[in-house]
Amino acid sequence: ALVLRNSGQDWMRSSMKDIMLTSLMRDSGLDFQEHNPVATYLNGEYWGMYSIREKINEHMLASKHNIDADDITLLTNNAEEIEGSNEEYLQLINYITTTNLTVDSNFEYVNEQIDLTEYALYQASNIFFNNTDWPGNNIKFWKSDGGKWRWILYDTDFSFSGQWWDWSVNNHYLVNTLDFVLSGNQTTWANAPWATFMLRNLIENLEFRNKFVNRYADELNTRFLASNVVQHFNDIYDVILDEVPDHMERWNSNDNPYYFVEQMINFAVNRPDYAKE
Repeated sequence: ALVLRNSGQDWMRSSMKDIMLTSLMRDSGLDFQEHNPVATYLNGEYWGMYSIREKINEHMLASKHNIDADDITLLTNNAEEIEGSNEEYLQLINYITTTNLTVDSNFEYVNEQIDLTEYALYQASNIFFNNTDWPGNNIKFWKSDGGKWRWILYDTDFSFSGQWWDWSVNNHYLVNTLDFVLSGNQTTWANAPWATFMLRNLIENLEFRNKFVNRYADELNTRFLASNVVQHFNDIYDVILDEVPDHMERWNSNDNPYYFVEQMINFAVNRPDYAKE
């Protein structure tokens, strides 16, 4: 199944934020929607630039992991069911709630239920991106029969540089997103207690804490290097560059998309040092 996506809150801005950030994680082990930018016509009328995306469902996951779609459980947000039953996940949450995970023997049960290597990377990526439409929103996670829970990276339009409601602010690379998810000073929306519950508990275990820190550090020293991220930006922007003027004209926009791209580059250049702090 495919969807046409218009870049969400980034529409008429850079028009590539979500495809850029999610595809930055290609070959990392994270699940995400692949993309292909397209010029779109409806009944012959030019409708601007979109991206063809994979639809997040059990079939996408089955094709990526070479498993049977009928064996997949897919949940969203606070364990809401998309496909299959949330019973196993709720049992896991109950276990974490009632068990001291600083004890390694207790933690081992969680390790058997969750792909913690993937989970650590999923958390580190959203934290580095400063994704503020998460973790209380845009959460999908899944498992196959006999497999471990895994999380899907998607809808990252609130990340990286200014937000859609105030693009004039260009210092979002200073935001301590790690504290946002770990402090316990939770809100009712973006970082609600249920949304940060698992990470806040897992990080109390030294084995997982080291796994998380080491994976985050590895990414900061490789994939998240400014030079690598900016090159990835440029590679994607080169693909859509010729279409951007027609897209802006189609929707009568006077916005300057290059300004928003420059904001993202500014974030990419400055974020790693603050993330390390």
